[in-house]
Amino acid sequence: MNGLKAHQRELINLSRRCIPLLKPELYKGQCGKICVVGGCEEYTGAPYFSAHAASTFGSDLVYVLCERKAGLPIKAYSPNLMVHPYLVDSYSATREPKEEPDFEKILGVVQRCHVLVIGPGLGRDKKIREQVIQIVQEAASIGGDHNRCLILDADALFVLSTEDSEKFQEALKKYGENRVIITPNAVELKRIMKALNVDTVEEVSKRLGCITVAKGHHDIIINSKGKRWENDVEGSMKRCGGQGDTLTGVIASMLGFSRAVHDWKLQPLSVPGKESVLPWDQMAMLSCYVGSTATKMASKAAYEKVGRQMQTTDMNYIVGEIFEKLYDTEGE
Repeated sequence: MNGLKAHQRELINLSRRCIPLLKPELYKGQCGKICVVGGCEEYTGAPYFSAHAASTFGSDLVYVLCERKAGLPIKAYSPNLMVHPYLVDSYSATREPKEEPDFEKILGVVQRCHVLVIGPGLGRDKKIREQVIQIVQEAASIGGDHNRCLILDADALFVLSTEDSEKFQEALKKYGENRVIITPNAVELKRIMKALNVDTVEEVSKRLGCITVAKGHHDIIINSKGKRWENDVEGSMKRCGGQGDTLTGVIASMLGFSRAVHDWKLQPLSVPGKESVLPWDQMAMLSCYVGSTATKMASKAAYEKVGRQMQTTDMNYIVGEIFEKLYDTEGE
């Protein structure tokens, strides 16, 4: 953890209690099953970046639910991701032969997963928006899992400023407190505050019962109870498209880890028998802090390596290395 200040190291050390210790007897999926819902004809990189970051940060299984025309490109980006092109846009739903989304297949994927990331590359098609709202409604309890986590970014946040906002907010109320994370940039946050008719980030989190990660030079993390952290870990000078997708992927991975320790009582990295399980609110805040820290560290390392030509691919390729730098888990 060279380069981190004392207060930053303290939070990273505490977050070890969110991460399950790898053991031979664990089976595939226990350390996190993540589903990224996003990707359309125009945008296929964003869902890949989010899913790839979740995978390389340590999640066991990562799925992508995307619009049909996005499926082949995303499959071609990586054989490590399970890509399900089951969403249907307005064009496909109205032209002959008309297509309709198969919700039995869609919910079959959702049911397997512990954490959903909704929004990367989603687009603003109304038909897709309707399917996303239904997914959010069903995911709150499908398969008997009432503690599923949700991360909303990009065009999923845009739904809050549409005519479907109230329906979307009602769906979000089905989730446990601080089981929903939103990751707006400055423009998105301003739009959300206007749509909700509130003046502060604290009010946004309270209204939605969520944790808000307000992205900026210093990321601000605020939960539904008003607890506020500021992450002053330094990133890079370069602002390339896709860094926010890396952030959602790492947060998703950490939430999957946190659920493994909190909800299913797997042994964490910290010394067994010495510490009790942290409260969920704290684990969720730590997950967001680690996501923010790892993304900034990856951005800085990639920029130092390649300079102004840095792209999100450069960041994602070293996300796994950042995990090892933070936690030094060689040999577990």
